[in-house]
Amino acid sequence: MWILSSLLAGLKPSIKTHVKYINHVKTIAEQKQQRDDNACPRCGLPMVLRTARSGTHQGNQFWGCSGFPKCRTVRSA
Repeated sequence: MWILSSLLAGLKPSIKTHVKYINHVKTIAEQKQQRDDNACPRCGLPMVLRTARSGTHQGNQFWGCSGFPKCRTVRSA
């Protein structure tokens, strides 16, 4: 066991590994921010881009709550 611990103690993260980690964290933060910006104001679930199938707005896109049918919140695209 002491061999493994001495090997791990001697290893230092490289700059390349550090840069990859920083980029990964930034990506996660951007995705979280995007989700928060695109959250339903009523229930907090993410909004999804949908296309109207019928009616006067047929073919137009809109943002609808992913919690449909419990939550019927919509926003124009």
